[in-house]
Amino acid sequence: MHLCGSGNADADIVRVRVGEYGADVNAIDNDGRTAFIYLCWLENATVDVVRFMAKRYGTDVNGAGISGNTALMYHCGVQNTDADATRFLVEESGADVDPVNGDRGTALISKTTETSLIQPSESSRLEVVQFLLECGANVDAKDQSGRAALSSLSSAARKEYLGIVKLLVKKGSGVNETDICGCTPLIVAAEIGHVEVVLLLAGNGADVNCATVDGITPFMLLCRLEAANTDVVKIFVDELGAKVKTVGDDGLTVLMHLCGSGNADADIVGFRVEEYGADVNAIDNDGRTAFMYLCWSENATVDVVRFMAKRYGTDVNGVGISGNTALMYHCGVQNTDADATRFLVEESGADVDPVNGDRGTALMYLCD
Repeated sequence: MHLCGSGNADADIVRVRVGEYGADVNAIDNDGRTAFIYLCWLENATVDVVRFMAKRYGTDVNGAGISGNTALMYHCGVQNTDADATRFLVEESGADVDPVNGDRGTALISKTTETSLIQPSESSRLEVVQFLLECGANVDAKDQSGRAALSSLSSAARKEYLGIVKLLVKKGSGVNETDICGCTPLIVAAEIGHVEVVLLLAGNGADVNCATVDGITPFMLLCRLEAANTDVVKIFVDELGAKVKTVGDDGLTVLMHLCGSGNADADIVGFRVEEYGADVNAIDNDGRTAFMYLCWSENATVDVVRFMAKRYGTDVNGVGISGNTALMYHCGVQNTDADATRFLVEESGADVDPVNGDRGTALMYLCD
């Protein structure tokens, strides 16, 4: 087992260990794994040594450990899955392409998780996924978190995965299937910033107005992203029909998500308000406004703070339920902008000494 999992196993070495020293190829460890499973779990396992061990010793390729993972599932879960070894396991050795482990995971899900997709080239990833699908792998099988392969892949924010997403969609993967948190592949992709996947899924029937169990929509998540410029937003709203005035269960609006993201600038804020009628005076369940979220953002600059205060007449001394003002929120962030602080006080008349419900002041937050 140590040899097979070491990266140094080849046919000759395995033959010597078994033939001359009587190594038991069918022995299992405390987790029910065999030497063959360890071999297939290896990053550098090649088709030559996998074929040798399976054919020479009649290894049970569908044997599973306590976790329920088979040799194929382990092999699909490594970073450098060998496409030829995968083909051998299925076509020549009869490995089941759709076994389900204790976490409800399958070989396809293993191959479409982020950790298993860190491979040298997209072609090698795509080849393995395509092969599994050709062999009848269930494209919509879900693990215990309720995620199918498409959601698992959408959570990996790498541009080169776009081809695999296209393949899964083409094979009929449910673009509106939800996990146990109510998240669709579109929500997952929007949450981690994969704009290309977001637009691909939305263009293939994904519901752009779906929401999580907390009422968060893909558009809210999209507005947090630096890559979500005005062109992307126009596509999402004007062409795909995203609703711009939805409110989450926490009371946060799309504009609040944008202002709190750290990616807001005067042009983007103005575009959201003037093009789509965002309400700058709306408050969330904690009484906070979009302007408070802006000042609470790590990257808030004087330019966007000035723009929002002057253009829309924002009440700089308004307080939420906690009693915090915009100045107090701004003084509480790590990267307080000195110019923005000066603007709030000298030009906008922000009170420098308000006291919140915890008896805290702006100065206390700044010195904390």
